Amino acid sequence: MKVLTLALRAVPLASSREGSVFPSKSRGRVTLSFGLIGLALALSSTQAQTWQTHRSPNFIVQTASQADTQYLEHLFQTLQSARKDLKNFSLEPPGRVLVVVHPSLESYRKATAQPWFVLAQANRAEHQIDVQRLHVVAERGQLEAVLRHEYFHLAQPEDWPRWLAEGSAMIFAGQKPTAKALEGVSATRLEEILANPPNSQTLARAMAGAYERARAYWKKRGHTPYALPLTEKSFGVRHKTSQIPA
Repeated sequence: MKVLTLALRAVPLASSREGSVFPSKSRGRVTLSFGLIGLALALSSTQAQTWQTHRSPNFIVQTASQADTQYLEHLFQTLQSARKDLKNFSLEPPGRVLVVVHPSLESYRKATAQPWFVLAQANRAEHQIDVQRLHVVAERGQLEAVLRHEYFHLAQPEDWPRWLAEGSAMIFAGQKPTAKALEGVSATRLEEILANPPNSQTLARAMAGAYERARAYWKKRGHTPYALPLTEKSFGVRHKTSQIPA
């Protein structure tokens, strides 16, 4: 796959309010002086990142870490495949999507306001996906699933409740629950937890609940979205919010 790469000007990244700088121990005045100099250089480096833009049909990817560039081919292949699948499911993804690969957790959290345990976020209004460092996601074996999951959100109907959107995105991405679903939780409460999870464990259980509800939703309508690829009818645009049980 042919990818066009362009270098952009240095973009300053503001420091985190939480203060993620870890001072090193000093063993004397000389060591402390060199430590301060090194710290100043490190801060200068993190405040000015050289962003690069990589282009492929329908996608623009921005990276600022050399370690992430090795995953670009896989990223583009995954998104192009997902785009084809979405069209086969009667969903229309945006004509152009921007994927911003953040060089640090600080950068990602500042841009998305998401906690550390949320690896990526889809912005439907901007047709944009913000993702943490690709090598971090890849090391967890989730790169392809995370990209497909977030790309699905950019193409899904706007009026879906969050539990149906998240559960269906998991099915589309081939993801399985990693925890036991929350019990005795109403759809309204599940929406609240998915929107603002207090911790990673609760989010995992909420996602499991969304997965089970979404799977039951499609099965009730005569579809079997248990294996990929899904049937074309599974995510047809004729499904309206009014059809979704409370």
